[in-house]
Amino acid sequence: MNTGIEFQKVESSTLNEAVLSAENHKFLIEFGFLGWVSPHLYFGDFENDQLLPYLENWSWINDWNVDKNLALEKYGKTIVVGSGPDNEPLVMRIGESPIYLISKDLELLLLGSNFEKLALIASAFLDMVDDALEVHPDAVQECLIPLELVNKFIATSEKIQRQDKSNSLWVHWANEHSKNL
Repeated sequence: MNTGIEFQKVESSTLNEAVLSAENHKFLIEFGFLGWVSPHLYFGDFENDQLLPYLENWSWINDWNVDKNLALEKYGKTIVVGSGPDNEPLVMRIGESPIYLISKDLELLLLGSNFEKLALIASAFLDMVDDALEVHPDAVQECLIPLELVNKFIATSEKIQRQDKSNSLWVHWANEHSKNL
């Protein structure tokens, strides 16, 4: 695990076990939520100490630039676990393990099949960023991450998630910051 990955401890008494899968509950008790991670993902509590709110009660919903009525109609009873790069909610369905980002097109894009795999993929992404910064200090901001590092990340993420790389949001983010677009 990348040493830059931080976890926010969670008291078991604050977790509603009814909304979490057993594997996600166990991971949160043992490790906690991921802290802020690249590329601008935030996990954990929100304003007013909200922890795992339903999307319809999410305190940051007004920062999300979509048709909120349609979003709530489709996903109002999903649980928000974080926020994405453009204020998108990171959600999971009640009792299920996968964590998704709800896109601006109101599609569910898989971030990880559970919190453990999400942490491993985030760690691999941070490894790629760290290696790119050794090559060029502005590699990420200037979209200069070398293709070899992106390909190494893709191979690692495929092993972790066992998912086709063409369907990965993480791979999309890596390619967005590559000098080989």
